[in-house]
Amino acid sequence: MTNILLILLLTLFACQFNAQAQVTQNTNLYELADPDQLNVSLLYENQKNDFKGSPFYNEGWKTGAVTVNDGTEYKDIQLRFNVYNDELWYKKTEENIIVINRLNVKAFRWKDENRMTHFEQCFIQKKPYYMEVIYADEHFQVYKMLTKKFIKKDNTSSNSYNSDQKDQYVWGKSVLYHRKNGKLLEIGSKDKAFFLLFGQQKSAIQKFAKSNKLKIKNKEDVKEMFTHYYTLIQ
Repeated sequence: MTNILLILLLTLFACQFNAQAQVTQNTNLYELADPDQLNVSLLYENQKNDFKGSPFYNEGWKTGAVTVNDGTEYKDIQLRFNVYNDELWYKKTEENIIVINRLNVKAFRWKDENRMTHFEQCFIQKKPYYMEVIYADEHFQVYKMLTKKFIKKDNTSSNSYNSDQKDQYVWGKSVLYHRKNGKLLEIGSKDKAFFLLFGQQKSAIQKFAKSNKLKIKNKEDVKEMFTHYYTLIQ
């Protein structure tokens, strides 16, 4: 009788474990589709482009990873970031593309050549945005909000000399933010506002950046500035 009860308990435990394993191994991102945009056609591939430029961060699909709010990570999936609409697109197949519900996304990333491109969901006045991670460690977190604009052509000015004029997507103004006491604060548009992050080492880092021709618009240059900063405060 004791053996039978033991077998029953082991069987029950195995069933519960399998059920939990199936949940954690479920990688169907379609369950996280934006309810307002359940399916997205290949809008920019399957129709004639009547515009220049692109609404996306870069051309083509990138093999990357998405981390959702509960910590689950979806790896080796096809992603595209629509900067114009601040949307993360996921391609399951050529015919099945969705916009992932932003409220479920904690971060996403992919590798471009030799560097990692990384985005996080950030909140400004309780509204979520995707921001590119420029630099992050336990003391400093610097982000960039990217924008693209759609410029309509002026039909009234079209003539034989500018008949190829088209609507176009162009990069808009990007804004840097840093996290302080759990809140995101905008960094001023001028370089000197960025160097204020370094406190008493502001002048030293500014001099270092100038002598090495480092730019705050370049992610790798910013990383080099922070690396030098830590050598100064040791």
